[in-house]
Amino acid sequence: MPTVPRYGVPGVPARVTPNVRIDDSGAQHMRQAGTAIASGLQDMAGVASQIARHQQDKANTALQMRVENDLATIQNTLLQDPERGAFARQGENGFGLEKQVLPEWDKQVSTIVRRLPNHLQPWGQQQASQRRQLAEKQLMRHSLQQGDSVLVQQSEALQKNARNAAALNYWDPERVDHEIARGMVAIDRVLDLQGADAITRQAKRAEYASATQRQVLERVLLDDPMQARNALGRSASA
Repeated sequence: MPTVPRYGVPGVPARVTPNVRIDDSGAQHMRQAGTAIASGLQDMAGVASQIARHQQDKANTALQMRVENDLATIQNTLLQDPERGAFARQGENGFGLEKQVLPEWDKQVSTIVRRLPNHLQPWGQQQASQRRQLAEKQLMRHSLQQGDSVLVQQSEALQKNARNAAALNYWDPERVDHEIARGMVAIDRVLDLQGADAITRQAKRAEYASATQRQVLERVLLDDPMQARNALGRSASA
């Protein structure tokens, strides 16, 4: 039987490769450069954020100052304008000012507050509320002062009217007493308003009664001098 020849493969002897180090310094430099760039970008972002916040703070402050100025202008115009302001209304025209002025106040102030951005709305509403409370107190005080002034004026007018009526009706003692009592009521109303004590009240009433009697005698002296002398004589003997 024929045989197939076999050919041997010569062996390759193993060699020991010397230590080889791959140079990756370039990659390390790249990584370091990348890290530095990222850090720099973060720093720039932080600075930009600070600048943005600073600008926003300035914008907010400017808006707040403008609102405060606008509110002050409304208050000065509606209350203290020398011609059209509430405090220019005297006497009976000064009654119930809060009901007349505050609706217009609310209308103008709400327009100003609505212009603020959302994050400043609470602040604006607080400022408006504080100024409204102050304005309401000032209006009420002015109305009360005008009410007191009108009451005093009416009391003085009533006292004068009663003295004149007593003098014109000097021949009727009952009428004279009635007019003196009417004047006393007017005096008491003012004294009640002022919270006068008993001594002050008694002195004011006596002063009014004396002034009325004197005016009556002056009228009698003008119309009937003899009767006036007799009345003065009776007064002196009493």
